[in-house]
Amino acid sequence: MAKPETNDDRIAFRAHAIAFWAESRSGTAEGANAHTDAADVIVERWAESGNAHEILASMLDYKLIEVRYAAAAYLLSLGDADAAVPVLEEIAQTKTSVGLIASGADLLLMNYRSEHPPQ
Repeated sequence: MAKPETNDDRIAFRAHAIAFWAESRSGTAEGANAHTDAADVIVERWAESGNAHEILASMLDYKLIEVRYAAAAYLLSLGDADAAVPVLEEIAQTKTSVGLIASGADLLLMNYRSEHPPQ
């Protein structure tokens, strides 16, 4: 049985999203990957309980770009392009934001569009 979602999960997800980028900038790949792995577990738990889309969508307008990026990236991986793509486009076009995050958003969009060409 899946553990019920708690506010602690939301806090932990946001912390891992922020820490991933901090590790990416000045830490190690292993450290960054550990934060991704931890966020994966949280999102899987949300998905099992049927509320991943709702929870992640609620973070798309969060004040920190790291959290918005993570929420959009996970939504895209869950098939919710309608919610994720506009946020990733905004992040990719915000060159005054952290460059790695803007580049990451741009890369996610390029990959998504190559796999899902317009009809």
